[in-house]
Amino acid sequence: MKLCWILLLVLPLIWGQSTDEKDEQTEYFYETIKETLEKLKIVENKNDSLKKRITELEEQLKKLGSGSGSAAPQRASCPLNVGINTVCNATLSPKGCYCVIYKNSKWTEAENLCLQKGARLVSIETAEENAAIKKLYSTQENFERNGGAGTRLWTSGSDFKENNRWFWTTTGQPITGFTDWWPGEPSPQYVGEDYLDLWISSDKSGWNDSPNDPGEFGWDVFPLCEL
Repeated sequence: MKLCWILLLVLPLIWGQSTDEKDEQTEYFYETIKETLEKLKIVENKNDSLKKRITELEEQLKKLGSGSGSAAPQRASCPLNVGINTVCNATLSPKGCYCVIYKNSKWTEAENLCLQKGARLVSIETAEENAAIKKLYSTQENFERNGGAGTRLWTSGSDFKENNRWFWTTTGQPITGFTDWWPGEPSPQYVGEDYLDLWISSDKSGWNDSPNDPGEFGWDVFPLCEL
């Protein structure tokens, strides 16, 4: 009987202690879950922003035509900074963005003028690119330049390292495949004509080898840049 009375006295104490511990555990779990939930909400908000941004970018890709696996779209504009006394006409082609800087220059100056625009002196490596450039700049205004002889555009082509071994200085590639030389060009017999310009006139167009400063002969030659 004593044992029964002892149990009756002790059990409530044990039950009370278990209840207190249970309350403490409940409060702990409550705070932990509450804290975790707040963190999850933050992550969820970030993810929502991320998802929204991804959706926006996907829509932009679809509009540009790349979302369906098509070829890279043409650029809509050329990010060029126009300098003093420099008129830069930005145009597009299948390869990319070209810009003629209508400022008479030596070949050794042309690359720096392009670099100032965030571009490089052009390397014309395919027949398609060559045809696109000719089409872009075959305008009446250009035909009338140089006293009606047409427009001459500097490229990165040169044979200054070794006579009649032409290469593109911006890529380092030899000019051994496609070419578009004018009849009788290049003319290695003339010393110093080590720089390739594209000559566009009303009746014909093609490549020509010129000295570093064609201005000595009264010619204006302009840098043709590409991005």
